Parts: sequence; structure tokens; C-alpha cells
Amino acid sequence: ASVGWQVTDAFFLYGAASTTDSELKLTGAEVVDTPEVKYTVRAEYDWAAFTFGAQARYVGERFANDANTEVAPEYTVVDLDARFSFAELLDNEAAYLQFNVINLFDEEYLGQMSSGTGTGAAFYNIGAPQTVMVTLGLGF
Repeated sequence: ASVGWQVTDAFFLYGAASTTDSELKLTGAEVVDTPEVKYTVRAEYDWAAFTFGAQARYVGERFANDANTEVAPEYTVVDLDARFSFAELLDNEAAYLQFNVINLFDEEYLGQMSSGTGTGAAFYNIGAPQTVMVTLGLGF
């Protein structure tokens, strides 16, 4: 379920929550990389040509193998972003400069996993470390 709320013309809030019961009928085990709960919240504020945003994502514990004997721990990741629109300056709605900080607190986590069923080779992707990005966008 998700909900968004335009608090004012400049301030927007968003939240989402999901629950999953992934029990396999044949074995009773849960599906790999499928947390029971996930939550996301985001706040966004517009001021003149600027947009500022912050979001947090929580992912609950997940099993890391088909036998459900290995558990990947829960994690929470916080991201920040700021965007300056050049729309009025350049008469181009698609022109902007954006600054992002992904994983603000440098949380260590497993982002995606596969048990290797069908391939024989399990893999675990390490989640993105703290990352700073600057993007200059221009549309034609």
C-alpha cells in the first residue's frame, strides 16, 4: 500500500509499506531474497527553482538460501537529493543540475541475492556504499 500527500503547493510526503508471505507450498520454506516487510518514506520540498528531497527505505530480514538456514540482516538506507531547474533561465523544462547522496550513513547491506537454483552458483550483491553524484541534464 502507498499514500502520497501534497501538504502544501511546495511540500509533498509519500509513504509505502508492503508485507509478503512467500512460503513455498512444497517445502514450507520462504522464497530467497523476499523480506516479510518493506517500508519507504519520502519528503520533497520545492522552493523557487530548487527541489529538496529525503527518503528512507527499510528492508526486513530475508533468507539467503533455499533451505532457509542463512539470513540476510535487515537494513535501512537514507538518501538525499537537491535539484536546481534551469527551466526559466534557459526556457527548457528538461534542463537541471542535480546533487544526490545515496546511502547517506554508509550502511553496509546485501542489496540483492540469488540462491543459485537452476544455475548452481549463488550470488550476493553488496548494496551501494555512500555515493555522491552530480548530474547535469538537458533535454532537446
